[in-house]
Amino acid sequence: MAHGPKPRDYRQRTPKKMIRLALRSALSDRAAEGKILVLDDWGITEPRTKAALELLGDERLRQKFGAANRARVDRLFRWERAAAEVKRIYEEVLDGWRRRRAQAR
Repeated sequence: MAHGPKPRDYRQRTPKKMIRLALRSALSDRAAEGKILVLDDWGITEPRTKAALELLGDERLRQKFGAANRARVDRLFRWERAAAEVKRIYEEVLDGWRRRRAQAR
């Protein structure tokens, strides 16, 4: 078959300039609405949990972030949530390995 069907890939990559422009546009819209907070200095020299908790407990920064953002940070970055997510991913990988091993036998 000389001219038979050939598999083709129709994926298209988004140009980097377009991605940068979209990000810049989204950030400028958020800035115009006052929904962005820029911190010049976190005050943390080493990545330590204790330092991060002190930063999140800082009253001045809490007022800048607002109560809603503080609750969001607490919800997203709790250790219990991170541990549960790591456990879930580990179990998925382990189950996939077990299935492949069972199929190979």
